[in-house]
Formats: sequence, structure tokens, C-alpha cells
Amino acid sequence: MNDLVSVIVPVYNVAQYLDMCLQSISNQTYENIEVLLIVGKSNDDSAEICKEWCGKDCRFRYIREAISGLGNARNQGVQEAAGEYLVFIDSDDYVLDTYIEKLYTAIKNNNADIAECDFYRNKGDESNMAYSNSTKVMGRVLSKEEKLIIGAVTTWKIMAKKSFWKENNLYQMNLGAEDYISYPFIIYSAKKIAYVNEGLYVYRMNATISLSKSLIVRKNLYKSMEVMLEKIKREDWYDEKKDTIKNYVLRHISRWLSPIVSSVDENAYMKIRDLYMGTYYKNTGENELDNHINIGGFNLGRILIKLNMLEDPYRRYQFSSIISIMNNNTDLIDINNKNFYRNMMIQRDTGNHFIDTLNEKGLFDYLFIDLIEERFDIIETGNSYYTKSNAFDEAEICGEYEYRVIPRDSDECRILWEKSFDELIKYTKYRIKKKIIVIENYLCEKHSDGVEEEEFENVIEIRKKNSILKTYYDYIRECYPNILIIDAYNDEQYVTDNQYEYGCYPFHLNEWANIRIAEKIQSQMDKYE
Repeated sequence: MNDLVSVIVPVYNVAQYLDMCLQSISNQTYENIEVLLIVGKSNDDSAEICKEWCGKDCRFRYIREAISGLGNARNQGVQEAAGEYLVFIDSDDYVLDTYIEKLYTAIKNNNADIAECDFYRNKGDESNMAYSNSTKVMGRVLSKEEKLIIGAVTTWKIMAKKSFWKENNLYQMNLGAEDYISYPFIIYSAKKIAYVNEGLYVYRMNATISLSKSLIVRKNLYKSMEVMLEKIKREDWYDEKKDTIKNYVLRHISRWLSPIVSSVDENAYMKIRDLYMGTYYKNTGENELDNHINIGGFNLGRILIKLNMLEDPYRRYQFSSIISIMNNNTDLIDINNKNFYRNMMIQRDTGNHFIDTLNEKGLFDYLFIDLIEERFDIIETGNSYYTKSNAFDEAEICGEYEYRVIPRDSDECRILWEKSFDELIKYTKYRIKKKIIVIENYLCEKHSDGVEEEEFENVIEIRKKNSILKTYYDYIRECYPNILIIDAYNDEQYVTDNQYEYGCYPFHLNEWANIRIAEKIQSQMDKYE
């Protein structure tokens, strides 16, 4: 068990991070490697650093990039590789010392075509890293379909047999989202996949790409989506897997479009959205998707993205109470959150944005609601109400304002909420064509690794907040029997995932529960189609 492993490293304008990347490769406990540095034309010292490493470690080879582009560089590396096995490492990232050894042992011992590992997302420094599961979630191994729906879509967490890569004519397109295009072909071509349930790779988020360039790329990724769909439709597994592929495409359209809201206004965003969705309809034969709007917490978005619909940030009201979005707010606070998305949501929390959207955008098919954000107290200033969310608390208030806090557990807040919800139903009565759907979500009392469950330390406080939410859900049941309520909280594992990449918090539900809740919703929605 000492086969040669070829490590393919495209290099372009990464001098700031390159030494750390190459040092991590040189430090590998599995030593029988060749490191192919595919070096493009850079404006910094990247090429010189690569040459220095080739002088220090005889396993490193300097190869001039033949055709520019990440996909082309990886393909060139495959052609140059002498190893029996391949791994890809991006030159602004780095790997743990056992990255190659553990992937190699897994692929060899299981006689697999590929092996995958978990990884970390480095969000700016070594102290701010999030663990990402790409092999298991809550102790359960992901199927191929589940990888596409909730897994991480990357090439650099994979080791592959070179023979497998060649025989299946696997390669990367020289377009944006190279991994997104190639990943379905990789996993569906693999007869056997081995797993290493450890974080062995560290991915630096947005390390070498400017915000403006990132947004330009995202605006044009519909071209990559079209190429991928056209290629997939030629595969013999397409008809069997097409529902999964559609969900995969919609998931990534949602992920690509969300950051664009920080750079364009709503009209420009909608033009880009229509371009993506037109490409989707043309290449899948799908009819137009349901038009929806939603009010609720972060986890509501994680549920909706698993339905056959687009999760649209311009149709989402997060960090908001129904009290604040349904009242005629005129005395507004000048407030700013440094996080663009959170700031956008704070501005929507007041200023009649929800009502204006319903008036201006015509009819919506569905309104989705969960009441997780109703856990926050309410701030009253003059004739206006704000939700005292964590987004509000971390924001900067410009100027001096007099306001008072209305505690969420007070009778005053309950009466104000009931009045506001009544107004919501009156206002949406003729603006929602099919159904208002309430997802009965609560704060999780427990967190789990999939085997053992443990209560949160502040479980008493959580239960108090959940009891308030229950009174609201009970009010809806009693007063509005025609509203469809999905009993999400009855899921067998209503817990937070210890290793959820967005954090182990009571307002985050694990992905298996989210999938099952989405299935419940979809079964009800099918009745209205």
C-alpha cells in the first residue's frame, strides 16, 4: 500500500496563502506523492514561490499552465499525473497532515473509486472555522442523492483512482462553478465511495476573489448550469435521477442569487433571477414554479429550499415579528448593521415593506410562516415597532431616540401580536392564491450527534419562550381553522446538530428533520396543484 498519489494544485495570484498551502502538502504523513503545481500568469510572487518549493522538495513539479482557467488547470494536471490516485488542492487552502494518508487508506481498504472527507470553512482566521459534514450528517452516511441535496459540492475533498477518472471521461469545464458542474458525474459514475468522517481539508472562504468579481461570476453562473444540464441529459441515469437533479439545480440557484442582493437593486436582481429561471425551465421542461413569500426564522429557509421552489431573499422576512411588519410605522430609527443581509432585514422589519410588497407584486401562490422570530421582545418608539432581534441588538443606532421595550411574555405583547396577526390575515386574504401554510417550529431543547442527545444549558429559558410560541400557534388553530398548520415539532429527532455548519443553536434544526418537514409540506401542497 504505497501507490504514488498525484496532488494537483492550480496556482494563480495566491502569494499571500501559497507557502502555507504548499507547506501543508510537504508535511503529509503519506510521503509517496508528486505535487503538480499548474502555474498561471500571476501579478504577484506566486510563480517565484512555486519555484522555491520545487528547489526545496524534489516531489514538487513546476508546470506552466497551458490554457488559463481553474478547470483547464485541473484537467492539465490529470493529463500530467503519473500517480495511481489523484487529489486536488486549491492553492489558497491547506490540508491537515493526514489528509492524503487517511483518504488513501479509505479508498484502498474499501477498493473504492473515490474517497471523501469532511472539511473546515475558514471564515477569515484560524479561530473562526466551521466544521462541514460531507460524508455523514448526525451519524448517518449520505446517499448519492442526499449529497446533491444537502452535501458539499467540491472536488478538493475527494481522492479518486486515476483509472476511474479516465475511464469515465471526467473533466472540469472552464466555466464558473467547476465543481458544481462536475460533481454529479463524479458521484454517479462511482460504483463505490469510501468515507473519512474527519475534517482534513481547510477551505478559505473568498480568500482570493474580490466582492465585485464574485458578484460578476454569480451573475453568469446560469451558463454553467445550462452546460451541466445539457450534459447530464445525455447520461443514461438522467431519467431516473431528474427530480434530484432539479432539486440540486434549484438549491444552487438559491445559493448563487442570495449574495447578489448586496450589489443590485430589486429590479436588477429580478432580471438576473428571471435569466436563471428561464434557463432552468428551458432545460428541465418544468412549468413555472410557485410564487411564494415567507415570514420566519433562518431554519424556515432551510426547509423551503428542499421544496421544488426557489428560496428568494427578496421574498423573505427574517429577524422580524408580525407585530413590526404589520403596523403602520412612521417614526423610524436610523439604524445600521454592518452585515448587509442583516441590515436589509432590519430595514424590512419596519417601513411597511411587507405591505408594499404585497401591493406592488401582485398575487402570491403561498405564504409560509413560522413563529421562531416571535421569541424576541418588541421595541416601541413613537408610532413604530421594531423586533428586538439579535440583528437589531448588534446594530448601531444613529442619534438619540426614546423607546421602550415590550416584553414578549407580557399580556400587552400577546394582545398586540393577536391584533397584528388578524391584520395579516385580512391583508393577505385576496393576495394569496392557494394557501397560507404555518410551519409549527419551536426552539430546539436538545442538541445531538445522531446517537446521544443532550439538553441545552439554558433549556428552562428555551421552554419559557416555546410556551409563548405555543400560545400563538394555538391562537391560529382556534381562530383560523382554514390555515394549514404543519406540525414540524413532532419530528422524531427535533434536535440541533452538534456539527451543523451554521452553528449549534436552538433555532437551528438538523437537516434530516428539515427534509422530513419539507416532505410533509410538499404532500399538502400537492393537494392544491
